[in-house]
Amino acid sequence: MNLIKCEICNNGFSDDQIITGHGIRHEVENLIKIDFPAWNDNSHICKNDFNTYRVRYLTKMIEDEK
Repeated sequence: MNLIKCEICNNGFSDDQIITGHGIRHEVENLIKIDFPAWNDNSHICKNDFNTYRVRYLTKMIEDEK
C-alpha cells in the first residue's frame, strides 16, 4: 500500500484519508498557510488535520460576527 504523507503531521495515510490543497476552500487554506507558509495546491493534509483547521475557521467566523 502506497501511503501519502500529510504535510501537517508528517504521518502517512491512504488515498481515502488524505486531501490535496487544490480541494480546500481558500479561507481554510489561509489558516493553514499561517502555520505552514509553504502550503500550496499540491500539498496534502489528512482528514483529521483538515477538520482541525475547519473548526478554527468556523470559530474565527463566529468570533468575527460578535
